[in-house]
Amino acid sequence: MHDNYQFSEKITERGADLVVESGAEESTTETVLRAMAAVEGVDESEMDPIYEHVDPVALENIVDHADSRDNAVGVRFTVEDYTVSVRQDRSVRVVEHA
Repeated sequence: MHDNYQFSEKITERGADLVVESGAEESTTETVLRAMAAVEGVDESEMDPIYEHVDPVALENIVDHADSRDNAVGVRFTVEDYTVSVRQDRSVRVVEHA
C-alpha cells in the first residue's frame, strides 16, 4: 500500500468511515481502489476489479468534466458492504454498513 497519501478514518459501532484524498498523478479509479483496499486492510492487488461495480471510464469522465467546469458533483455506488462516494476533487469516502 501507499504510505504517503492522506487518509482520514474513523471506526464507529456502525462500521468504518474512511476518506481518501487523491494523489497528484492518480486516477479517480486508482483512488477508489486504494480506499477500498485500505478499509479492507489488504493490498490493492488483492481487490476485485472496479469495473465489476462501476464503469471506470464513466466515473473518470464525470469527475473530469465537473472538475474542468469547476462544478460540484458526487457519484455514489455500493461495493458489497460499503457505500463509495466520489467528489469532483477526486476525494473518495468509503462507509461500511454494519
